Amino acid sequence: MAAQEYKLKGLTSLSISPGSKQEIEVEGIEGGKVLLVNAGGHIQALGSKCTHYGAPMVKGVLTGNGRLTCPWHGACFNARTGDIEAAPGLDALPTFKLTERDGAVYVTGEEAAIKSSRRRPNFACSAGATTKFEGNVVIVGGGSGALGAVEALREKGYDAGITIISNEGYLPIDRPKLSKALIADAGKLAWREKSWFDAGSVRWVDGEVNNVDFSARTVSTKSGGSFNYSKLILATGGTARVLPLQGFKVLGNIFTLRNAHDVKKINDAIGDKGKKIVIIGRLWTESSASRSAPPCKRRTRARGSSST
Repeated sequence: MAAQEYKLKGLTSLSISPGSKQEIEVEGIEGGKVLLVNAGGHIQALGSKCTHYGAPMVKGVLTGNGRLTCPWHGACFNARTGDIEAAPGLDALPTFKLTERDGAVYVTGEEAAIKSSRRRPNFACSAGATTKFEGNVVIVGGGSGALGAVEALREKGYDAGITIISNEGYLPIDRPKLSKALIADAGKLAWREKSWFDAGSVRWVDGEVNNVDFSARTVSTKSGGSFNYSKLILATGGTARVLPLQGFKVLGNIFTLRNAHDVKKINDAIGDKGKKIVIIGRLWTESSASRSAPPCKRRTRARGSSST
């Protein structure tokens, strides 16, 4: 749908002081709102909701250098361009042209962009056709870091081959949801669908890397696969911390929480109800997990080192 001009409700002029922001309704679009910010004297209209979980950006923080921070989980955006600058957000905020005319203010944009408050990267690519770049980028790891890397490469015009090798067994997921709802279905956690990677000509390989030959520029997997690279990105992420206790090695009812496989083990152990649960840690993951568990006889949080 082509961009159209919409009137901003109740706004007669662009008189927003530097460093301030204002959420305004868009007439003609049900539920449509935009965020007006004045970053260093430049007034810009942006999407009004964080692209992570939809937090109202009007309640966020606008810094003097034009950085807009989400009030919920700290995702950061460029207030001039809407570009995403820090996780956990993935998509950028859309930007809209502002026009002041005859005692009213208008915004120009697509209805879908105004309602969704997100701008996906320009990711589509036909690698293998005539390209500006040569070689192949291999990324070891299939989490958010890998996803950010491939989207940045395509967004900036890299049109040669990209291969992701991951041993997790699923596409990149929104990891905070693991603890927020104890969701074990990777399909419900995925940042992007498989067709998204296909459209960007990204080759996805399920496997575990066991060797990198820097001289030959090849990556090998346990299953015998070999992949040539011109550039190599290691995005293997982290591993859950465990306490240096014997029980972590021999007992079957102690779990870490890092991936969808961990959640399935936890859910299977908890069952429906009636289990006693101890959670070690004091950060967001532990707080979310304690709220997500079903009714239990006792749920204790032991304050100490985080388990993730």
